[in-house]
Amino acid sequence: MAFKLGTQEALDKPIARKVLLPVCNEAGTPVNHQITLLYHRMTVEEIGAAYAALGEDAKLLEELSGPALTAAVLDMHANHVLRLAVGWKEVQADDGTDAAFTFDNVRALLNAVPKAYDKITEEFQKANRGGAALGN
Repeated sequence: MAFKLGTQEALDKPIARKVLLPVCNEAGTPVNHQITLLYHRMTVEEIGAAYAALGEDAKLLEELSGPALTAAVLDMHANHVLRLAVGWKEVQADDGTDAAFTFDNVRALLNAVPKAYDKITEEFQKANRGGAALGN
């Protein structure tokens, strides 16, 4: 199949990727919880802009320390996840309903699962830079 330059059709549909989040159980053993992130399809320029925005956010951290730094890093990471994805599945609120894909809920997930940000951004990279190999 030939690739047609100038077509944005494929960029309009998000890429659904499973993300495994390691959470330690009562015995301290990591157990993977699976969620699905719906990532934006991005051009190289858009990916660059998303990561440039992350770099600009990081500059604001230079004067912070302690709990203020921790809170600011969580905020920065939550904002970055919101730039990379349009939504999620298999994430529930405390009452068992589907959790909305909002800043506060993303931040809560990143706070509760220390490796979540790394896993989410890793899957974004796989989705956007290796989509053909992944069947997307």
